[in-house]
Amino acid sequence: MDPTRACGSPGIRHQAESQAAVTTLDGMDGPEFKHRLRVMGRTQAGFASEIGVVERTVHYWASRGPPAEIVYLLDVLADLEMPFGPMSDIADDASATEGFKRTAVKVVERLAYLAALRGAEQEFIETLRLWLDERTDRSRGDI
Repeated sequence: MDPTRACGSPGIRHQAESQAAVTTLDGMDGPEFKHRLRVMGRTQAGFASEIGVVERTVHYWASRGPPAEIVYLLDVLADLEMPFGPMSDIADDASATEGFKRTAVKVVERLAYLAALRGAEQEFIETLRLWLDERTDRSRGDI
């Protein structure tokens, strides 16, 4: 039986408490899992509720590391919710600004690629131009 799925049983809990924290095969240990939840603005209880598991399971992952499918889920959520990375990474220094610009270009390029796959590249470009024009007008106070 996979201990990450049945951490509610007394034997599994005792086993987890008696062993030192380990890194899962995908490389995410418990402390990194907790950090990732914090960066994404989630509590352990909230994450448990969000994905439909009992809190004890998420507490177990926080001590031993989550299974690979949960790491994958966190990666997908981070990509969707924070495509430019955590807000704390966007600082006033030049390297952070350049990193943000590179990431922004990658995000737009990915969206353009996906639009092209659907045969909507021109529509994407036109929509992006309209959006930029609206933002430019707003910043000048024209709207």
